[in-house]
Amino acid sequence: MDAATTELLDLLVTAFKPGDAELRRIFAHDLVGDPGCPPDHRVVLREGDRPVAALLIFRRVLLLGQVAVPTACIGAVASAPDRRGSGLGGRLMDAAHQRCLELGLPWAFLLGIDHFYHRRGYRPCLAEDRVSVPLDHLPAVVELSVAERAAAEPATATDALELIALGAAALAGGAWLRERSPETFAAQLARAGLTWSDITVLRRAGRIDAYFLRRGDQLWEAGARDAAAAAWVWSTAGAALRHEQPTAATLALIAGSGHPCRRVLSGSPHRSHLSYQAHGGALGLVLDAPAFVNAVLPELAARAAACGADGVTVEIAGRRYTSGGARPWSVDCPDAGTFLTAMSGVTPVGNLPVAGDPVQLAALFPVRGNGFTRLENF
Repeated sequence: MDAATTELLDLLVTAFKPGDAELRRIFAHDLVGDPGCPPDHRVVLREGDRPVAALLIFRRVLLLGQVAVPTACIGAVASAPDRRGSGLGGRLMDAAHQRCLELGLPWAFLLGIDHFYHRRGYRPCLAEDRVSVPLDHLPAVVELSVAERAAAEPATATDALELIALGAAALAGGAWLRERSPETFAAQLARAGLTWSDITVLRRAGRIDAYFLRRGDQLWEAGARDAAAAAWVWSTAGAALRHEQPTAATLALIAGSGHPCRRVLSGSPHRSHLSYQAHGGALGLVLDAPAFVNAVLPELAARAAACGADGVTVEIAGRRYTSGGARPWSVDCPDAGTFLTAMSGVTPVGNLPVAGDPVQLAALFPVRGNGFTRLENF
């Protein structure tokens, strides 16, 4: 690792958690081991010879239907502790957006604090809920045998493909899907300081029917093939949590409404005790509207054709983008952020001034729960 990288690594660790060895390992991987974050994707502000603020731009791919859009995932936004509150954050984001445009990345995606990033133009593009369930009210597993109810074993690397398929099926009910391979899945575990044995699985008839990854009172990830398996996730994870932390009161999962481990709670007689909290930490900003819209017009035109139209006209902030013939769908959005949100499946179609039949518009702009928007290898 060269001197400039070491200096940047020191700043990132100091800004987030001074002296944390695991965080240092994760940031070191980002700086030297992530092919989507080469040196020219770093943005660093300096005062004299000293770096005082920095962030990393990770090149990823946004899939909108069949269209692949180059995407900037912005992360590790940091400033030196003694320089916070001096306006470095705004300068840093302005410099980052300029760098994204230079790199040919028409929109940016990040996980961040709404009140700061909204001032920079970011809008929610992933809406999920954090569901907290009292341990005393976890759903009972009534459809499994005694042996199945007790079954819980660690996963191994050979289970990767099954876990990926089961996880993708669970995430299909949310606004996005994470594209995975066994290699990227293993890398995600390693970066979080986890191993395959930290994933608990339920095997029935020689296949994995449920799994979960838990840390403390939070299910980081879970998947289930049916309602009984989803109930097994809650009851098994809850029993493990109660054993580790006898005073723990709740177990939580962040998941879209279509997630099987979320749906099973709707049948709970103690549903009124559940706590649902909107989790909108994923934000997006269109940086180059013409490039972004022109990239996605073919996908919109294909969807319009399936609805009987022969094209699409999109007007954003007074500028019109057209694909197709004399009978196009017409979409008028106040800004590029609104359009991105609609494309991401979060904003209900009724909130957009779109000319045409509402039922057919639902086919043109699928809303939350369709898996229309996907972000690869994030």
